[in-house]
Amino acid sequence: MKQNLKLMLLAITLIVASCSKKNDEPNEESKHIHVKITDSIKIGNLFWSTSNFNGDGGINYGENPNTNEVKPNDPKKGKLYSLKDIDMMILPRGWRIPTANDFQELCKSAGAYGTLPSNIPYYILEGQNAAKLMSPTGGWAPISNLGTVNNLGFNAVSTGYYVGSFFPNYAMFWSTSNYSGVNEPALFAIFDDNNKYRATMNYFLNSDKATYRMSIRFVRDN
Repeated sequence: MKQNLKLMLLAITLIVASCSKKNDEPNEESKHIHVKITDSIKIGNLFWSTSNFNGDGGINYGENPNTNEVKPNDPKKGKLYSLKDIDMMILPRGWRIPTANDFQELCKSAGAYGTLPSNIPYYILEGQNAAKLMSPTGGWAPISNLGTVNNLGFNAVSTGYYVGSFFPNYAMFWSTSNYSGVNEPALFAIFDDNNKYRATMNYFLNSDKATYRMSIRFVRDN
């Protein structure tokens, strides 16, 4: 009788431990980042989200993902995300993370022309044309001398990016494209280069891509 009671108690203990372990483990749903897009604008033939993604995951402006440092969240700047974060994102039907070609079409709407080179950094927009994508209240140096600012409604703000350490004074966006020949993610950057405003497709060579943290926008076809 005592032996049977011991067996019953052992079985109950194992069941409770098993249930506790299952409750502690993240389920598949918790691994997903569900994207909600509340505002968008048509630029050229594409619809773009008008603010940086600020959902689950990611790091806040100025944070170091390798420390416990915490910075306050700024909804205007959004968050910076990793490639791992991107893999967990579930987007609304029809929306996608932009390709390099999508960014090229955006730049054409701002006055760029020509074909995007496949394997070298390239200034697509400069001066007033770049300013067409920059928010006048986005933390940039004064850009009022460049005429109409942000007239396309893209609202680029100075969010910085993280590659080993934090670099401010940039808007740096992920794309889903790679530069051919280097197998590095193609990145779209808007920045102030000593009061020379520029937009370019770029990449970081021989860096640990797992450490990258960039802003994210979303796009869909007309």
